[in-house]
Amino acid sequence: MRKLKVKAVLLDFDGTIVDSMRVIHKVLNQTLRGYGLPEIEPNILGEMAGQPLASILKKLTPEVSEDVVEGVREKFYRRYLEVSLKETRPFPDTEKTLRYLNLKGFKVAVVTSTPRKPVLRELKRFNLKKYFDVLVTKEDVKNFKPSPEVVVKALARLGVENFEAVVVGDSPMDVKAGKAAGTKTVAVATGLCGFERLTKENPDFTIKNLYELREVLA
Repeated sequence: MRKLKVKAVLLDFDGTIVDSMRVIHKVLNQTLRGYGLPEIEPNILGEMAGQPLASILKKLTPEVSEDVVEGVREKFYRRYLEVSLKETRPFPDTEKTLRYLNLKGFKVAVVTSTPRKPVLRELKRFNLKKYFDVLVTKEDVKNFKPSPEVVVKALARLGVENFEAVVVGDSPMDVKAGKAAGTKTVAVATGLCGFERLTKENPDFTIKNLYELREVLA
């Protein structure tokens, strides 16, 4: 196996660093039911993870008005911020993986379409912020995954070239964004997409959990 020789590791947030996708799915469907809208299957949400909620809603329910989309978005985020305090946690191997990356001298970034407020809250709550050199969130970009913009901004802030970095994420959107930016890519099957589905995106590697990064990085 030819390992990846890189200087920087760019990590997605939801479903990669924190075990939040199932909570997001549950709260989102509760919110949709409240508006009389059809629920979203977990595999569909997994396919679209990495895009802002408003974009997902517009694609899945194009007949719904902007006001309803905004109402769903606001109610979802308010409810999710409450529920996630009890139910969202980092994956069991998240911190030891981040510690390993730091000890080995990798530059580490978060690249996510999630707003900065909940990202910072979770990183601080679980004492993980210290492991990251850069955070690029929803507010920092105009175009979201699979656009490479979030990756390109992180590369610039880290001071590394695309061929010196790997994007790691749990959804097809993460792999597509990394490829579009010209980085290496690793798919991790910890979100709502299964191992086989992620492998179809042809990342450099597909791994079962974040700690397996040790086995694919040189």
